[in-house]
Amino acid sequence: MKLNYVFLFLSDPLDSRIPDVEYEKEYKSASKYFSVGLINQERLFEDNVVTTTYKISNDDIIVYRGWMLKPQLYDRLVTYVEKNGGQMFTNLSEYEYTHLIPNWVKDNSNHVKTKWTIDLSDKSIIKLLEEFNGAVTIKDFVKSRKYEWNEAFYIPDVSDTKNALRVIHNFINRQGSELIGGLVIRDFIGLKI
Repeated sequence: MKLNYVFLFLSDPLDSRIPDVEYEKEYKSASKYFSVGLINQERLFEDNVVTTTYKISNDDIIVYRGWMLKPQLYDRLVTYVEKNGGQMFTNLSEYEYTHLIPNWVKDNSNHVKTKWTIDLSDKSIIKLLEEFNGAVTIKDFVKSRKYEWNEAFYIPDVSDTKNALRVIHNFINRQGSELIGGLVIRDFIGLKI
């Protein structure tokens, strides 16, 4: 049996017949060498339903290319692929391992000091902040808000508890229901080019 690698990309949120603009070049490149298909982005994120333009068969190995998904949503994709006879290139446990920061930090291969908590009370957060000195960054188990640098990502000095809590509260509030796992604090490493 010859394996067929299929790349599934998210569709444009406004037109399910074309790839998301952020993945358009990658889609075109992949289509030169592999089978490709689209996952309806609107149905996936709004209805938690997986629909694809590609008909999956028994010899298909599916590679997902798109925005990071919550593990529950990735699990739906895995289930859909398997029910249609295919197999994911990256299974759910591999996906969770690489996408949820506590999984890949706990094996000590990470060289940046990283701590986390699922308790989002100020008391727990302050206790966590006390384990650091100087500048830190914050995120949940998957995503940050680095595009909101001073407001919801970067804390220049953890000893300024008032500002640290302001940034952390902004982050938690802005993530809302999209917050995954808990709060992660990491030493900030200033790289100069």
